[in-house]
Amino acid sequence: MTPQPPRPDAIAVVPLPTRLPPSPPLPCHRRGYDLRVHPPDTRCPECNATVADAIALAAIPIRPAYRNSDPRCRRRILAGLWILTLLPLLATLNALDWLSQIPMPAPDFLR
Repeated sequence: MTPQPPRPDAIAVVPLPTRLPPSPPLPCHRRGYDLRVHPPDTRCPECNATVADAIALAAIPIRPAYRNSDPRCRRRILAGLWILTLLPLLATLNALDWLSQIPMPAPDFLR
């Protein structure tokens, strides 16, 4: 049996080399210099801080700013703060019997 020549309409599948994703940035905790290529036992070339300190601080997750948080969460926090503020105020007014002295309009459905 003789080997067959490749067909002209056949497509050769060649696996492409996989690229590693870029490593996350490792900024110096003092000046922000990128320390990704420096070994952990060296120091930052700009401020002489240790790279090990930068690695330890980079492991701490950064909380998002309040303005970048979920609006639903912000509304819940604000509602909870109002409740925590108004309930003691109403309890104080009631204990001092000042609550009965505050004029309140009658609701429309009672008229």
